[in-house]
Amino acid sequence: MQLHKYSLRTQPFNEADTDQSIKGLVSNVLIEFGINPNSVSDKDANMRKAWRLLNVIHIFCVDHGIHNLLMKDCFHNMNYVSEILDKIQSIINKLRYRQHELENEYFRSNEKRFNDLLLSIDKTVEIIDADLASTYIDADDTQVLNEKLE
Repeated sequence: MQLHKYSLRTQPFNEADTDQSIKGLVSNVLIEFGINPNSVSDKDANMRKAWRLLNVIHIFCVDHGIHNLLMKDCFHNMNYVSEILDKIQSIINKLRYRQHELENEYFRSNEKRFNDLLLSIDKTVEIIDADLASTYIDADDTQVLNEKLE
């Protein structure tokens, strides 16, 4: 038997973070996908209660355990790491808050690049058209014409 990991759904969870609300969400997803409810998650008290309410065999995730060990027991004892993590979290929060502005700027800059490309193409076409319409013959063209006449 081989262990497989899947993420069935990622969605906003606007309800209170209680065992009952988690139970309802998890139960609906399990039913929707027709899955045996034996599962792995973190050791949060509300998660444990939700699994108990569902009568599910619950296996605690080792990754979550290591994460909690590092975040709660190790990093907070190292001042510089804690400061860096706080700054990173602050940046993430600001980016999340300004996501719509970033998206608008991205689309605006892409539109500007596209318009600049079209302008460059138009200018190139004008130069080629002017060159084709020109009666001016440069030195290289004169040499080629003389060779053809000889």
